[in-house]
Amino acid sequence: MRSSIKLVESPAGLPKVYAEVQFGSPKDGCRGSGICRVFTTIGARRLRESPRRAAVMMGVQPSGFLVFWIRRKALSAELLQEVFQGSSFIMQEEFVLGGSMAAALGKESIVVPRGAYPIRGVRDWLMVEFDPTEGGGSE
Repeated sequence: MRSSIKLVESPAGLPKVYAEVQFGSPKDGCRGSGICRVFTTIGARRLRESPRRAAVMMGVQPSGFLVFWIRRKALSAELLQEVFQGSSFIMQEEFVLGGSMAAALGKESIVVPRGAYPIRGVRDWLMVEFDPTEGGGSE
């Protein structure tokens, strides 16, 4: 059986996964900021296109915190203006990544608390590290 999760080798030996993320708050119908849903890239192809979704490379830092790498070009104008305009990514509510996605990253589940997380620009990429000790969880 073919897995729907695409693993990527990392130079540091840490697993990384390609996924499609729908940004927004689940309580607000996937509007606003935060992580509304995470899909496998194969599962996401079955859904219709949405300006609130983008391809993301997810990984877990040695510290154990989730990190997103997002190509700027992959973001719609709507997401660039509403979600990634400032220096912080706002999680309006807690998000739990579980199941096969978390398992592919070597975890049973990964919890991202609500709060503000720094957005770092690295060349053509935006990086958001969901580390509560670096500004997260303090909205």
